[in-house]
Amino acid sequence: MEVYINLGMIESSWKANVGEYRRIAYFPDGWYISYPNTLLYMSGKTGFVLSGKDVDIPGVICGARINAKRVAEYHYGKRALKQGWTTVLVDRDTAGIYRVYHSIGHKRYVPQVTPSRSGTVFVDMLEVTDYYFEFKLYDKNGNPTSCAFNYCCIGENY
Repeated sequence: MEVYINLGMIESSWKANVGEYRRIAYFPDGWYISYPNTLLYMSGKTGFVLSGKDVDIPGVICGARINAKRVAEYHYGKRALKQGWTTVLVDRDTAGIYRVYHSIGHKRYVPQVTPSRSGTVFVDMLEVTDYYFEFKLYDKNGNPTSCAFNYCCIGENY
């Protein structure tokens, strides 16, 4: 059975085996469906939430657009921030190594870094940890360089 919901600003559809659900509820800004080991929930405030014992939906966990001064102009994903911080934290040491902090909490992700500068810039990924990743940027001659960049972390999202 395909279910389609249109609640003003919220539109969604999904295929569901309605014979196995435990409860369906609709409310002014969203809905939820409860299955034996899974909960589907959507509201205008929280967006779409899927949780459960056997949920495995890898994808983009977090990402940001970082300017040349290492300040995030935009970030997304609930794991983009270091725990206790209200903005993205990016350090760069004197050797030119960038450290981008987050709160993913595991190493089962792949950071993708895209330099934002004209000309050739290479990325050397150095380390991936539970709570940060490190990389270095090089110009076309192999010299360490700095510039604005975008990043996203793709992996297990739980």
